[in-house]
Amino acid sequence: MSLNPIQFGEHVVEQFQRYLLTYFPIADRGMEAQVREHLSRGPGGQRELVRGP
Repeated sequence: MSLNPIQFGEHVVEQFQRYLLTYFPIADRGMEAQVREHLSRGPGGQRELVRGP
């Protein structure tokens, strides 16, 4: 089985996002939804958390 670096990078980013959301829980559902949206894709449609390889 070979390693796909693009999929691996996506997996690492997803795991880091999950870590942030579980380590810093947000009680307000609306605010949590905004944080999730910002972590996954920012307002411009580009990633805010990680850019480039």
